[in-house]
Amino acid sequence: MLAYRVASRYLLWTTLFCVFCAHALSEAQTATSTPQTTRGYRIAGTAVSKTDGHPLARTRVVLRDAKDQDKFESLVTADDGKFAFNALPAGKYSLAGTKRGFITAAYDQHDQFSTAIVTGAGLDTETLVLRLSPTAVITGKVLDESGDPVKDTRR
Repeated sequence: MLAYRVASRYLLWTTLFCVFCAHALSEAQTATSTPQTTRGYRIAGTAVSKTDGHPLARTRVVLRDAKDQDKFESLVTADDGKFAFNALPAGKYSLAGTKRGFITAAYDQHDQFSTAIVTGAGLDTETLVLRLSPTAVITGKVLDESGDPVKDTRR
C-alpha cells in the first residue's frame, strides 16, 4: 500500500511538472515568434543655442508629466544635441534643458511661460527644437574722469 501511495504521488508530481514545462515552452515560443512592438509615443528633438542655432552636446534634458510633476525622466544629449524619450503614454508634458554656460530654459519659453508638449495619435513630437540662451557677462574697466582706474570697484 505504501509503495502505491509513493508511486501515485510521483506520477502526480511528474504530470504537474510536465504540464508546467509545456506551458513554459509554449510561452517562450510565443515570445520569440511574436515581434516586440514599441508601445506609446516619442518626444524627440535637438537642443541648440538660441543665438546661432548650433547643436548643444551634453545638455541635460528633463521631461515631466504635466499632471504629476514627480513623474519625470532625464537624459544627456548626444554630441549632435539630439534627445529622445520613448514609450511614453499619451498625455501632456513639459520639457526643459540645462547646460553649463547657458540659461536653463523650457521648451518654447517666453517670459515665465512655456509650451506644453501633447502626445497622441497624429501629433508631431519628434522634431522639437529646445533653445537655450548663453549666459552673459559684462566685463570692462571702471575709470575716473581722467582715465585712471577707480580703486575698489569690485564690490
